[in-house]
Amino acid sequence: MDIDKGIDSVPGWPSDRRSIENRQIGLGQYQETIPLADGISLDMVKIPGGNFIMGSTDHPDEMPRTEQQVEAFWMGRFEITNEIYALFDPDHDSRDEHRHGYQFGRKGYPLSHPDQPVVRISWQEAIEFCRWLSQKTGRNFTLPTEAQWEWAARAGTDTPYSFGNFGDDYSLYANFGDITLKEFAACTAHKNYESVRIIENPGPYDDWVPRDTLYNDGGFVSESAGRYRANYFDLHDMHGNVWEWTRSSYKPYPYSEADGRNDLSNNDKKVARGGSWYDRPYRGTSSYRLPYRDYQKVFNVGFRVIIKE
Repeated sequence: MDIDKGIDSVPGWPSDRRSIENRQIGLGQYQETIPLADGISLDMVKIPGGNFIMGSTDHPDEMPRTEQQVEAFWMGRFEITNEIYALFDPDHDSRDEHRHGYQFGRKGYPLSHPDQPVVRISWQEAIEFCRWLSQKTGRNFTLPTEAQWEWAARAGTDTPYSFGNFGDDYSLYANFGDITLKEFAACTAHKNYESVRIIENPGPYDDWVPRDTLYNDGGFVSESAGRYRANYFDLHDMHGNVWEWTRSSYKPYPYSEADGRNDLSNNDKKVARGGSWYDRPYRGTSSYRLPYRDYQKVFNVGFRVIIKE
């Protein structure tokens, strides 16, 4: 049985960096800082509209590829951080990530620093945050649809990543599951449990976390928002760091705005995009899709917001 792979080309796409930047500059004011509290603000970037091919032939879940048109919209430059989310829910805790299989030693690796992306947020909670933010600012905040997210992540490119192809060095651009994950294979170094010793030549029962061993991006668990280079739309961490909820339900392609997948009232699984610090690079492409139930609070899933005008 032949698989419908979809279309192969769209006029004017992909675009080079100069064309993308000129299109964004042509919007006029394309950067905005929205104050939320004393010393805390939300950085937004206006994403120009356009047509592109959504999906890929890398995975059956991403086919058939279809042409999609996206109107201009505002998107958060960074993933929502713990500091910003705490304005909505001061009691939320992104918690620590424990070493696998170890009951002794320090508590874990923190995911709750103010400048780290908030995680363990359900899709429902992300939507409630958007409603709170809308009421607070007078702007209409929500989650991006899958089409908006992919258009923003690609930033004019048709390659798997905005920075290149499979196998390219991602260390300056994304926090993926790289060689640093070997640090999970560790044991207590001191009786006060404040430090750990990385196990040299660990066995498979100690060192089992799948990872990429080609590159070292310098990140272990989630990193501070903005540590890695932005794409051509000036968005950071669209690849890696933490997965990001989208507005869209997990429905098969072809993608269609008219089939109800972006209706907030349905209870279907929701799509997260972008990969994370725990995922190998192939899961962090511009087109890779991952479904979760809307009530799930996942250790490496957060979100970023858009303004729906």
